[in-house]
Amino acid sequence: MVQYKRITFLIYAIFLFLTYLFFSGCKQTDKINYPPHLEKAIQLFYTENKNQEVLVELEELTSDEVSNDQTAFLTKLFRAAALCELGKTDSALKVLNALSIINLNDQNSFWYNSIKGLVLFRNEQLPDAYRTLMLTTNTNFSYLSAQALNERILARISFTLSDEQKGVEWLIASTRHFTEAGLLKSTGVNEKILGRYYMNNGNYNEAILSFYKAENIFIKHNDKAELFYVYINIVDYYLKLNELQNAKKYATKCLTQCTEVSDNTMLSLVYNNIAEIEMKLGNYDKAIIQLQLTLQLPSNYQTAAIRRTNAHLKLSRIYRQNNINDIALQHAQLARTQLPVVGYNILRNETYKELAKNYAQGGQPALAYRYSDSAQQFMDSAYTAVTNTSKAYYETKSELTSRAFNLERAKEKERKQHSIYLTIIIIFCILTLSGIVFFLQQKSKNKVLKALVQKNIQLLADERALQQSQQQLNKERKKNRTTNGQDKSQQLYETLIQWIETNNQFTRTDLTVEHIAKELGTNRDYLSNAISEKGKRFNDLINKYRTDEAIKILSNKCDKRSKYNMNVIALEVGFKSNSAFIEAFRKQTGMNPAQFRDYLNKQDLN
Repeated sequence: MVQYKRITFLIYAIFLFLTYLFFSGCKQTDKINYPPHLEKAIQLFYTENKNQEVLVELEELTSDEVSNDQTAFLTKLFRAAALCELGKTDSALKVLNALSIINLNDQNSFWYNSIKGLVLFRNEQLPDAYRTLMLTTNTNFSYLSAQALNERILARISFTLSDEQKGVEWLIASTRHFTEAGLLKSTGVNEKILGRYYMNNGNYNEAILSFYKAENIFIKHNDKAELFYVYINIVDYYLKLNELQNAKKYATKCLTQCTEVSDNTMLSLVYNNIAEIEMKLGNYDKAIIQLQLTLQLPSNYQTAAIRRTNAHLKLSRIYRQNNINDIALQHAQLARTQLPVVGYNILRNETYKELAKNYAQGGQPALAYRYSDSAQQFMDSAYTAVTNTSKAYYETKSELTSRAFNLERAKEKERKQHSIYLTIIIIFCILTLSGIVFFLQQKSKNKVLKALVQKNIQLLADERALQQSQQQLNKERKKNRTTNGQDKSQQLYETLIQWIETNNQFTRTDLTVEHIAKELGTNRDYLSNAISEKGKRFNDLINKYRTDEAIKILSNKCDKRSKYNMNVIALEVGFKSNSAFIEAFRKQTGMNPAQFRDYLNKQDLN
């Protein structure tokens, strides 16, 4: 018996050793000895504000070094990255689009997705950027400072789209990785972002503490550019609190910093801020001087159109409030000519509202009405853009949940693809230690199920929050909505959703397009077209509501229905058969209802 135990232990040890070797081998990536200038360029890129130096280092690479396919790929990639951070996003996109991304190894895939995600973020394609950067979090290769920057961008996207809890989680991970990489200055940037998040949410005490932490870090590293942006945030902080003298003090600090750096972007920003302070203090002559300084700057910086538009808008308000109508109107018209070519609908709304006020004050009501109507259309467009971006973001999260589950299954399959010799040894060990293997596999499966269940529950909560947000936006937009065909279709779709959600109509088993059309006082074709224009199918729409209700029932232990037989729950939420319930549930969540409930029951026992 003792001898048998020794043999079993020996086989188990061999099994663990071989498994370790196998999985270690699976995690190996192709190693590249970077040329010194390329290595230096990568290091400089992940040191804040060193992008011009990155381009210089890349230019130093010899033709022999660039003849290597992988070196050439990375050289072009980091040239795109540096161009992007220097404000030349169009050039960066051209370089990226010209790259061949077929058969990339893990290493180059990580670099490509990192830089592509950054460029998409700078181009405000937030859901696509989020999806791309998430690919860098599930890879066998990682570069610590790059990982930290990717997490920072994921945090900023989450904050922008009001996924605040996830944003804080990403930012904490980013700060930890920057610290581990020895890039302490980069942690100051994270503190600045966190301070901005706190300020926007009215948590002013935490906001100022974060700004002070960032200030101390940048003073220590003598980074005048980053110190400027901390101070400009503190100016905004005091403006929100209406502490104008403190705001003025920090605006003076900003002016000192950007004068030393000699950056027109910074100068235009601080001139506009000082002008706003003076306007609130009633010092209109001083405000005009600051705004004229903004307009006198050369238009060779990235945000010139925005800053010049804002300057003309402020000048228009000053002259309008002082009843100097001709000059006020002139600046409002100049603001319109300075607007960026596309986008910035909020700024367009403000510009057209200012024009409307000028024409109204000048006794031209027809023009005032026309510009007021245009302003409202720009605001509607802004609401639509926010809604669509938020919707795409949550759809991205849903897609990533499914991908995560499929990735776990793919990795499980990959681990089974052994060489013949290794397969024979492992099979022998598995036969000897089948109980251990079964336990480990079950544990791995439970881990995947746990993640999937939790993410499905979270996605359901996220979607409900999004629906409430969209409903509020729709109410505000209805005030100025026109009556074209597209709007009628949108109204019909919104009415359908409201009808479905009222008293859980989706739980009725007799629902058809014809039946609901009669209920809504329309016909089948109009209703079908309204649903199709949203890229949806009627059955899929209804089944999603039913599946969400089933998830809600199963995950709520206080609901006595959670203990019902699955056939009963299927009927309870509106499915005519258990098979239809299982198919719809699996399609949406990646698992069947029984697996979902079994995992929740195991959690209760633990």
